[in-house]
Amino acid sequence: MEPMRQKRIPATLTSIALFATLGLTACTTNTDPTPPPPSTTTTPDTTPEPQPEPTETPTSDPTAPSGPPEKPAAMANNDEEGALAAAEYFLDASAYALLMGDERLMKEFAAAHCTFCDTLLNEIEVDKQNGRTRTLVNFSITGETKVTDRDNAWIIEAPVTFQGAHQESDGKNISGKPQTWDGTLFLFNKNGNWSFDNLTLSNEQ
Repeated sequence: MEPMRQKRIPATLTSIALFATLGLTACTTNTDPTPPPPSTTTTPDTTPEPQPEPTETPTSDPTAPSGPPEKPAAMANNDEEGALAAAEYFLDASAYALLMGDERLMKEFAAAHCTFCDTLLNEIEVDKQNGRTRTLVNFSITGETKVTDRDNAWIIEAPVTFQGAHQESDGKNISGKPQTWDGTLFLFNKNGNWSFDNLTLSNEQ
């Protein structure tokens, strides 16, 4: 079987697209309020008022899933329906792995040379080192798809939207805007088992 040829784009483009959507670049918003300047006058207060309970910023999304996404039944098929189901599962599972810091899940379905998977695994490690907590990670196909079968090597071309947010170790909340790119997903089916070979991005929409 002739090796599957992937659409090559500059590596920096893939990194910029991913990091920007996950709130890792300057295109972010800091939700921490700026404290007001101190008052220039003081008035003794002999009757202190009750102080309200401090409101803590949550360190994780309260709607975070309780477990990894389940594999859809259609993944049992080595056909177009199965390839689409596998692609959506791999995106959902990748988002879950980054949100929860689950390296094992990524390694279960990632091909040995999946550069997209390696990028996410590296981000999981950086999160742990820096005390960063992911509060939102979403990868999803958001438009029409084109599916090509090359003897069990499947190529899916579709718009892919990324969005993310996180909390830094000092409590600052960082949120990235949703971004959509022309995505190409590469999948393999060997002996009925799907593996995620790669995802490349080009042409921001």
